[in-house]
Amino acid sequence: MIWLLLVACTGGPKESSKESVSTEPEFSPILPPEKQGYWDDKSEGCDDSTVYRWLKATIDDAGNISGTEGWYWFFEEEGFEDDCVDTFTITGSEGDINWSTDPCVQCDRSFKAEWNLEDANRTCNFDYEDFFGNKKVDDDIYDTVFKLDPLSPSGNVNEKTIAYLYAKVVGTNSYVGDNDWARGSYTPTTEGDYTKGAILDMENLGGDCVDIN
Repeated sequence: MIWLLLVACTGGPKESSKESVSTEPEFSPILPPEKQGYWDDKSEGCDDSTVYRWLKATIDDAGNISGTEGWYWFFEEEGFEDDCVDTFTITGSEGDINWSTDPCVQCDRSFKAEWNLEDANRTCNFDYEDFFGNKKVDDDIYDTVFKLDPLSPSGNVNEKTIAYLYAKVVGTNSYVGDNDWARGSYTPTTEGDYTKGAILDMENLGGDCVDIN
């Protein structure tokens, strides 16, 4: 009788304990794994969209700079289907800049550089003239002056180097710019010598709120 009672108690149908699982991914598919938990990929801090610029470049010993800058766009709408990224190619060389007043006298290095957005590296549908503050010199090519302030007043390499970007107004020798374009690491390829080769890994910390409507 005891055995039959146990069977009656344990042999009945069981209710499922499974809970509904959301199929929405935790992070935006364009969010680099290194930035998970650091970037606001849900644009919660902005009314419309948040853009992060991530610049990775190399300066060689001759003063030539080359690299990329990804513009990662995150939107406040639920889901990530509108998120996109455009990647500019950066090329240029170090040299004197012909302007009457240097907007960054404390900067130690200056480069004439082009920001070039090729179709193969474009997934968004934006015109970047407003962001660079000038007209493009060619299809999605922007003529700029890229300046770096890698040294502290004591002469040591800054833990967070500031990058400045000035876009040339086409047809003139004047520039409009951003005095805090990006911040990040400036790592000399020859230890202790900031004047030659270096590796840059920089971003606009915290992202920028942009109303694109």
